[in-house]
Amino acid sequence: MIRRPLVLAALAAVVATVLPLIAPAALAQEVGRAQRVVNTVYGGGLLYRLQTGQPVVFNERISTAEASATSIALGDGSFLELGPQAEVTLDRFVVDSRSGVTGVVRMTRGALRFAGTPVPKRIDIETPSASIGIRGTILSVRVTAASTEVEVTEGTVTITAAGQVLQASAGQFVLVDGPARPLVRQPTPAFRQEMQRVSSLLGPIPVVRAAAPTAPNPSGTEPVMDASGRLLGTLGRRADGMLEVRDLTGRLRGYVDPVRNQTLDASARVIGPGNLAPTLLGGR
Repeated sequence: MIRRPLVLAALAAVVATVLPLIAPAALAQEVGRAQRVVNTVYGGGLLYRLQTGQPVVFNERISTAEASATSIALGDGSFLELGPQAEVTLDRFVVDSRSGVTGVVRMTRGALRFAGTPVPKRIDIETPSASIGIRGTILSVRVTAASTEVEVTEGTVTITAAGQVLQASAGQFVLVDGPARPLVRQPTPAFRQEMQRVSSLLGPIPVVRAAAPTAPNPSGTEPVMDASGRLLGTLGRRADGMLEVRDLTGRLRGYVDPVRNQTLDASARVIGPGNLAPTLLGGR
């Protein structure tokens, strides 16, 4: 006769073995999707090969092999991209349609590019030598065991290291060398070379635009994306409850009526039932 404690112990061992192999999307909140995967990219801390279109989840650890890269579309339309031999963890990373994106990206090595939308966000990139605060910026980062290099393409970032805080704006390059304080410098040859490697694999850094509402809107806006996670435009709620559909240039393309559950074009002609905002914006 098999004793119950032995059965329970065996069952616990099976669960401990199988649980890590369950698809990560079933275990945690989705924060984005892998829009593009070049060569060998791992998720779950080397647990599985990341595939194009696969969800990326809360507390996900992503790493890339040599000559490999990935572009991750976050839920608000921003892009987080990794170059060869990079490793990051999306620690405490949450995407909410109302409050925006919050979280910490822990980066231990490699090159990272971030292209953010104006959707509210509070994201910190933590490296072994610095902390980088971003709020909707476009920037590139290179991290080694001894240094952190940051180039700001658009917006501003706050870089904290060795007890010193430096705010860098568009066009500036900042070097944090070991325990030293952050300093504005010219880009290093190693940084330029690494970013060229990323561009050769993923192309130029994405430039995304989310249209702001034409008037103060206490409900805010929500991104409209196609099935692949590509940002198409925004939905903004009017005072009468109607949702305005605008493309990335801010042009009004139509409306979604939540009360009548139908979508209208810019001339207020009904084009179909339900929310057809992606169709209005040229998506599928």
